[in-house]
Amino acid sequence: MAMEAGTAYKRSYMALFLDENFNKTSPNFVIQGKTIESASYDFGINTESTVNILDEVNVQITEYTPTFQESTYTCVKGDKIWVKLYDNVQKRATAGEYETEAVDVILDSEGNIEKAHKTTVRVIPASMGADGGKELQVDFTINYTGTPEELDVTKCSISNGVFTYTA
Repeated sequence: MAMEAGTAYKRSYMALFLDENFNKTSPNFVIQGKTIESASYDFGINTESTVNILDEVNVQITEYTPTFQESTYTCVKGDKIWVKLYDNVQKRATAGEYETEAVDVILDSEGNIEKAHKTTVRVIPASMGADGGKELQVDFTINYTGTPEELDVTKCSISNGVFTYTA
């Protein structure tokens, strides 16, 4: 049954897929969230306000600096993303080596794709570690650096946690 107007979207209806290969020639967009305890999308909207002589407030949007903050991302054997981040830190990589692509997706209650946007991002790790006896975790921020490209949802699919787009 399709979602009816007035139905609230659950958090699980917003999906983020990262290209775990960190290249644009053979992307493999894998879903984020299976090993994440907390995540938030910050639009990073910066504004400037002025008040004219009539005491009217004028608000201008000056820029967008969106980020996606992933906290407590558990490091799992076979996961290419945390390994890439760890390797980049160890070799003191520059920003370009953290660059990949992300696809943001909005799903309906049946898992159908309603919206999809692909954007160039930089995945920047902040810390890695864990308390004794706990799983190793890494915290990182996904910085959206490109202009979002809206994808034709009729050419998008998700299967087993992998997003594909047929141009």
